[in-house]
Amino acid sequence: MRKLVLGILGATALSVASAANATEFCDGIDSFILNLAQTETFGCVVVGQTSVADSFSFYLGADYDANATVTSLALKRLDIDFTSIYLDSVANSFTQTQWDPLTETWSLDPTFLAAGWHTIYVNGNLVGTTKNGSYQGNINLTAVPEPATWAMMFLGFGAIGWQLRRRRTQMIAQAA
Repeated sequence: MRKLVLGILGATALSVASAANATEFCDGIDSFILNLAQTETFGCVVVGQTSVADSFSFYLGADYDANATVTSLALKRLDIDFTSIYLDSVANSFTQTQWDPLTETWSLDPTFLAAGWHTIYVNGNLVGTTKNGSYQGNINLTAVPEPATWAMMFLGFGAIGWQLRRRRTQMIAQAA
């Protein structure tokens, strides 16, 4: 997050950059932090470009349900209009949930991700006279219960039901 804020300040200072000095400052997804904390931010600050086509790869050590958001950070005369954002080359995996003129947000509904490598692709156009902009994303993970966990839970519910039924029959027998 700190890198992204510093990048935004740098982009603001360089807002008069020419197209010949096109630069992009990106903060990727750290797989270690994502697997440990189950959340991670990513994003880019773009200076002097007309479009963005970025990819953010990450590795998952286990199966997870994931959700994510990507938001353009609108500053004075700095904006990105996203054309597509998708996960692992799956079209329509992200959907637009907030539109310009302020910020634009795209969201990924909870999706199952198997252990292994995955990539988020961000594409868009920079608008305004300066051709500068920035965006930030966030990915969150939720552990997927293993089949053995589900089996233990169902056995536990079954044992509780059996105890309640047994206790009920004993109370009826005592009342009679």
